Amino acid sequence: MMIDKRNLTAELARLSHNGTCGPLVNLTMVEGAAQELASECASAARKETEAEMQIVTGGGGVGGGDGGGGGGEGEKGGGGGESGKKLSPNEEKLATFRTCNGSDAELQLYMNYTARRACPDDWLLAQRLMFDKNCFCLPRRLCFAATPPDSTEPHLGPPGSLFSQEVLRDENVRWALHECKSYGCVNTREKGECRNCFNMSLEEKRWQKPYLGTVPMAQVWQLKPPGSLRIGLDVGGGSGSFAAHMARYNVTILTTSMNKEFIEGVDGGLPYMETIALRGLVPLHVPLKARQPFFDNTLDIIHSAQSVRYFSVLELEELMFEWHRILRPGGIIWIELLTAPKSKMKQYVVVINMFKYKQLYWDISPVEGP
Repeated sequence: MMIDKRNLTAELARLSHNGTCGPLVNLTMVEGAAQELASECASAARKETEAEMQIVTGGGGVGGGDGGGGGGEGEKGGGGGESGKKLSPNEEKLATFRTCNGSDAELQLYMNYTARRACPDDWLLAQRLMFDKNCFCLPRRLCFAATPPDSTEPHLGPPGSLFSQEVLRDENVRWALHECKSYGCVNTREKGECRNCFNMSLEEKRWQKPYLGTVPMAQVWQLKPPGSLRIGLDVGGGSGSFAAHMARYNVTILTTSMNKEFIEGVDGGLPYMETIALRGLVPLHVPLKARQPFFDNTLDIIHSAQSVRYFSVLELEELMFEWHRILRPGGIIWIELLTAPKSKMKQYVVVINMFKYKQLYWDISPVEGP
């Protein structure tokens, strides 16, 4: 599916007429009279959030940060929460997404090191804190991180070498935490996901013609005026091939790649971040549940293939609000290979349609299941 962010002023006015505030709290594109409505809605929502924070944070923990589209800074939660009080769904959501919720012991372990010496080889612990425990901003440490012992200067080669297998040199990857110890092993393994992500000859053929619901990249360029796609984000981009293809169109794409295999113990993990960098592309190591490191209304395109399917409906809604924040008016959200049972797919579609984006390309084919 491909959708185009458009101005929501008319929709805000309609909701104002109906007396509805719910969907407006995090919207950023507001103009004129709609601005006042959004401000009033955000103020009401902020008061509710502060009341919930008093229960969730207990003894005066810090409340929410910058308030998205309409809110200012969250204030400190007051007083102690009631012991054993059953949390409402909203309170549960706030508790779940508190930074480093319930991770004190693991954080202490992560910070248990000798300053100005070699860091502990605890990269897996760091991943789990970031992706499983919502520790989005781990503390910096005064120790020397491990490096590949026999690394060489990277060599990208001539133009077009973004898909050269030669740039993926084994000596430039720290294989200590991986089950495989070479790219040759990675490319011949029979289990795990993204089995062809490191085979550059196969990756170069992607987005060249329709395949399993994907859209050829040349077709995407016909949807927008020349030169209007300049910078963007690829979410869960594997080894960075979407960014490599877009580079041929002079578009700069940053790539996030969740190393799910590390966290779940599959394959001993795969060298996504290292591979993206070796190809001369930009890896962005940030969890999707974190606030993305972009200013409001700045990106032209956000692409995601397969990653969204791992999200619950609530998580997709939160992700869509964050994408809406960082996508410029007229920007594109391109989601492909989104597979889910029919019932969950319907919920996904409801969430996506809530944003009233213009549909540029829409092909929904739920997999078998209830």
